[in-house]
Amino acid sequence: MSVLALNGYDLGKVSSLMETGSNDVLVVDANRNDAFGKTERLIPFIQDEVIIAVNKDENTIKVDWDPGF
Repeated sequence: MSVLALNGYDLGKVSSLMETGSNDVLVVDANRNDAFGKTERLIPFIQDEVIIAVNKDENTIKVDWDPGF
């Protein structure tokens, strides 16, 4: 699934889901030409706080996440 920030920035694609003690974490492979130089992002899967919407039809996850982080 593609991961999009609230401003529409394409953060990359989910490569896996990491289980931690407190909450699961999305492991997102950043796009090759990421404007922030990222290769991977770890985004906590916290419903309604970070994970805003999951759209299975469009194969996207909308997140409240700073692309530079």
